[in-house]
Amino acid sequence: MTNSPVFVKIEDYQKVLDGVDAIKKQMDGVRKTINQIEKLRAQEAEELQMWTANINEVEKEISFIDKTLFEPEE
Repeated sequence: MTNSPVFVKIEDYQKVLDGVDAIKKQMDGVRKTINQIEKLRAQEAEELQMWTANINEVEKEISFIDKTLFEPEE
């Protein structure tokens, strides 16, 4: 393959440039959306950890109440 110059009409070249610019803008939008999703997932993970910790604490308290009320004293 030779390295000879390629001639393109200005109108066609401008269409290509416009197309590339549109793709760049869409990619920026996609990247922003992905970042928002990642933030939401991190928030979701934090909340799930808090819920799990709360459930564990409630289970401990119920276990204590159960032992206190229903196990005979020695």
